[in-house]
Amino acid sequence: IDCDQARSEEERSMLTDAKAWRSGAPGKDATHPRSGATALHVACAKGYIKVINILLQAKCDVNAQDYDGWTPLHAAAHWGQLETCKLLVENCCDMDIKNYA
Repeated sequence: IDCDQARSEEERSMLTDAKAWRSGAPGKDATHPRSGATALHVACAKGYIKVINILLQAKCDVNAQDYDGWTPLHAAAHWGQLETCKLLVENCCDMDIKNYA
């Protein structure tokens, strides 16, 4: 398995979905059935800046909490995505939300 290729394909797929949601297609705030994570959580954890920008333009909830209470900011910080953290702060995420641990 080529990890870089898989990552690139995932990011391209997420870009396609994000652009559709920005254009009004349904599903932008859908959550994963087991984790409660949104597309914004995933993009932030992986540092997909282009995807994040489009999701923010689509008005995805920057403060959405998954089933553990994690927000996209928690995910970005946990996975060391500094640029993503800065972008979320610039887009008025709530830095005081605590997870459920």
